Amino acid sequence: MWGVELVMDKESRRPFPKGKGAAGLATKECLERGLVIYPGGGMVDGIDGDNFLIGPPLVITSEQVDELLAKLEEGLAEAAKKLLGSVE
Repeated sequence: MWGVELVMDKESRRPFPKGKGAAGLATKECLERGLVIYPGGGMVDGIDGDNFLIGPPLVITSEQVDELLAKLEEGLAEAAKKLLGSVE
């Protein structure tokens, strides 16, 4: 299992405001590409903070890992465009 935190700014690690729904948007974009991720949130202060889990099967092949990563990259890139284009 992999855990991934989504932040507005990598350097400061400032989270997205809860109202942005970053984990939900990332999940939607990944699902549209055929990748299931499991969203979560509130780990910064009980309110803000977005994350998700990736739980590939234990028998995943290297080719499937490459496919997973490609779909993840595409999904996160699209989510970032939408989220960062709408921030402040």
